[in-house]
This record gives sequence, C-alpha cells and structure tokens, in this order.
Amino acid sequence: MNDTHDVAVLAYVAGLLDGEGSICIGSGRSRSDRVAPSYWLQVGITNTDRSLIDWLLATFGGHISDNSHAPSRKNQRPCWAWRIMGLQAVPFLEAIQPYVRVKAPQLCLALDFQRHMSVVRAYRRVPAAHLVLREDFRQRLQALNRGTGTAD
Repeated sequence: MNDTHDVAVLAYVAGLLDGEGSICIGSGRSRSDRVAPSYWLQVGITNTDRSLIDWLLATFGGHISDNSHAPSRKNQRPCWAWRIMGLQAVPFLEAIQPYVRVKAPQLCLALDFQRHMSVVRAYRRVPAAHLVLREDFRQRLQALNRGTGTAD
C-alpha cells in the first residue's frame, strides 16, 4: 500500500467501507488433518462498478473475486468484491481508521485480533487459550456486524 494517500482518498475509501464493505474474522478447518481451526481477518468492499474494484486493488493491494455467480443474483447486475486479508489488511485499516464512522468498532476489534495473531504466530501448535481468544474475537465481531454487540 502506498503511504502517501491523501486525506480525500482515505476518507472516500472509509466511506466505501462504511457503506459497501465488511470486516470479518473467518474460521475453518481447511485440511482434514487439522486439529484446531484456523482464523483469519478479511476486509472487503463489494460493488457493481468493476473500475472501482480495480482501483482498490491497484491502490491498496489484495485480490478481487466475482460475486455475480450467486443464485440470488441471477437477475441482478454483475458485482465484484475487493478483499484484503490478514497482515496485509493492517496498514489499510490503520490508514482509513480516522475516517471510518459506522464500522469504527469493527475496525478496532479487527486490528486487536490481527495484533493477537501476529504475537502468537511463532507457536507451532496454538495453545488452547489462544484458540478460545480467537473464537471470542470472531464472535464479538460477528455480534457487532449484526448490531447486537459492543466493542468491549
């Protein structure tokens, strides 16, 4: 990510995240031999304007996926999602943090989660207490996204 983004760009993208975006913590067992679930931070913005999504990719990194294939979208315009994950999401979130309004609690919780993930990255086998904490982060963020939780 370019560190020289001006205030107008950062405020604009913060507004996109507030209105068209999401911040979530995913979990799963991606391999059948995995004993404990893995957790990851994902930030995304979905829009029907492909040029906007391409601009986000060029400006902030991440990746793009085509969200048009969902059965619920068969009679709607195509849409795409820009996503940035894990450690790559941290400088993005920190840059737009002063301008985010609606999703400010989610953003703070996401940064706390990613800091936790970075601190315990050295473990070969994740201690049970860390798995409990990660699941707590995920559930708290999920509650905030539903409007049923608080940032505490």
